[in-house]
Amino acid sequence: MDFKQDNTYTVALPNGQIGERGIYSLKDSVFSIKNIKDVCGKDYWGQYKLIFYGNDSLHLTLIKDTCTERRMDLVGYNPGLKRRIAK
Repeated sequence: MDFKQDNTYTVALPNGQIGERGIYSLKDSVFSIKNIKDVCGKDYWGQYKLIFYGNDSLHLTLIKDTCTERRMDLVGYNPGLKRRIAK
C-alpha cells in the first residue's frame, strides 16, 4: 500500500499493476478507509485501530467494517504492514 499525503492510497500487486485505489483518513489512531471501486457499496467506510510498532511497521485491528473483501485484505490475510524501502 502506498499512502499519499493527499489522503489517497494505492495497492500494488506483485506483478506491478494497481489492484486498488481509495481514500483514507487517520484521526486519534483510528484509520478509516474507502475503496474507489464499488466493492463494498458507495461511500462505505471501514474503521480500524492503527498501531505503529518498530520504525517501519503498523498493525490494524478491526473496529467496524462489514465489507468482507476489504476486511480480509486488511486484517484477515495480512494484519500488519511493513514499510517498503524505495530504491
